[in-house]
Amino acid sequence: MADLRELLLDESRPLVALEAADGRTLPEADPAPLLERLGTDGPCGTLVAEVAASLLETQELGDERRAELESLLQPPSFAARRNENLGAVLLGWDDSAASRHALSRRDADGSGTPDLVDAAAADLRHALEQVRERLAWSGPSESSPLRVDLAEAAWSEGRLAGRPGDRHLLLPAGLSGEQRLRALAHQLAHAALSELAPGAP
Repeated sequence: MADLRELLLDESRPLVALEAADGRTLPEADPAPLLERLGTDGPCGTLVAEVAASLLETQELGDERRAELESLLQPPSFAARRNENLGAVLLGWDDSAASRHALSRRDADGSGTPDLVDAAAADLRHALEQVRERLAWSGPSESSPLRVDLAEAAWSEGRLAGRPGDRHLLLPAGLSGEQRLRALAHQLAHAALSELAPGAP
């Protein structure tokens, strides 16, 4: 944790690179420079986000480093956001075919929702049920839903950012099957522990 804090505070090298605008979405910060420094065995994106949020609250930072740390906490920029209300979870994706976050538009059942979104929604329901049962966790709720965005992501298992009651989970659109279930269970466990045991990693 101390090494991660030092790395995030080291202003001699950038943490992010700005992706070029694609004509449909706003430019986004790509954490590739940070991921290169963290290496393949580095911490998950949620831990990085938690440390970044803590530094923003407690440290005197230069304007550029503050902007970089804030960018690590932002949800993706969608050109045409659509949401699927799953009750305690709001699953979002970009409906624009030209966006960097564009999904396959295959819709085998003709429901108007891409198959990839239907599959992610089913996995979300299953993972949430499992985490609630195993950790005796009551949240999230319909009155305070967890926002989940299905999008391109640099973090291999996604990333959770924000505070209890206002959290957003970035779920990599390229995941499927067991990989997606594992990533969801991982990030939902972070969400549960942040409420059940504040300060836990």
